[in-house]
Amino acid sequence: MAAASARELGDLVLAEPRLAARVLARANSAFYGLQSPIKSIPHAITYLGVPAVRSMALALLLAETFPAADPVVRRYHERTWSAALLTADLCSLLSARVGVSDAGLLTTHAVLAHLGDLALPAVPGSRPDFAGELDLVTRLTREQEQLGVSSVAVGTILMQEWRLPAPMIREVEAIGRLVVTPPDSRDPGRAAHRGLVYAAMRIADAIVCQRVREPGE
Repeated sequence: MAAASARELGDLVLAEPRLAARVLARANSAFYGLQSPIKSIPHAITYLGVPAVRSMALALLLAETFPAADPVVRRYHERTWSAALLTADLCSLLSARVGVSDAGLLTTHAVLAHLGDLALPAVPGSRPDFAGELDLVTRLTREQEQLGVSSVAVGTILMQEWRLPAPMIREVEAIGRLVVTPPDSRDPGRAAHRGLVYAAMRIADAIVCQRVREPGE
């Protein structure tokens, strides 16, 4: 997936019907405001861009890692999945404007930064129904108080357990730490990258939870 060309990526997407449906739905969503619909996977990949489609594939894979029978948890997962994709979209759209290179890596980090949120309902005692009603600091504080662990830590532990590359784990963990640690305090060279993902996450979360409803906001 990481090295696939646009044509190879199209073949991979077509082999996964659920992913293909998601890609087409995303390209035709109100977020892009197209005048005429996109009807083919190659056209959708060309329009969305390879990094965005890779992010969708990764997000769908992560979402299917945590199946849920509870409708409350399913709604929570759908909201988290939407926030992850919107974060990746925002990162891709804004990266060039703020001088951050490697949009593909940026969007991968954007999706993985939601891993802990996706996994949180599996932690005994969690209540995913309240997540969308709270700001980030209050949410993390409540997770720590009620569960003894935050979603940021859960995501880091899972990435370590899955043996993802150590530099990737450090980067995603650093993004999660920005709620309490200034972005340039440890590695100034990565401040813009981490700050962009963190800001995009906060904007996406506000949009998905309908705290932000208009572009001007």
